[in-house]
Amino acid sequence: MSQLFTILQEYGHLLEVKGSKFYCWLMPYADFPRRLEQVRAAHTKASHVIPAFRYFDAEGTLQEGASDDGEPSGTAGRPCLAILQGQSLVNVGAIIVRYFGGTKLGTGGLVRAYGGALRECLDLHADLIEWEPQDQLSLAVPYDQVQKLELEMRLFGDIPVERIHNSDGVVYCFTSPASYVQKLREQLILARLIEAQD
Repeated sequence: MSQLFTILQEYGHLLEVKGSKFYCWLMPYADFPRRLEQVRAAHTKASHVIPAFRYFDAEGTLQEGASDDGEPSGTAGRPCLAILQGQSLVNVGAIIVRYFGGTKLGTGGLVRAYGGALRECLDLHADLIEWEPQDQLSLAVPYDQVQKLELEMRLFGDIPVERIHNSDGVVYCFTSPASYVQKLREQLILARLIEAQD
């Protein structure tokens, strides 16, 4: 498999073409379904809301797709998906919202505008990292150890984590690239928050 890339946070960009505004957001796929609902709800007066995505499902199969949302076929979603493919991006979603500015752009103009909004978002804002298979680490921590774990996490860096509170403490669920999770596991062993496994 050739080298693949992904992102760890959301990026945004605005491109104006002949009065039309193209708002673009690029985000990790884990946030994409929720963000697509939010964007559609927040931009009800927009002319079109264009999604494009590529991600590995639970079986490790690459899923990808896009929609033109009423624009002429192949002028909106497909150019955006082609950019994600061309950049070898996976586990990402893109959303482009168009507000019509009064001047028709034609099919070629639409392709350039939608693709351009995503291309500029990538080129001007996005930090791409090499994608690698994901790993998970779950850790149940009693309340008297939560402060210590939170301190270790801050020292370690920005770690995506889900916290589940219960009567005994907090369950931390980490999902990140496998090498990142391994480094976190080693750090938590050193801090005596988890035991080394044989």
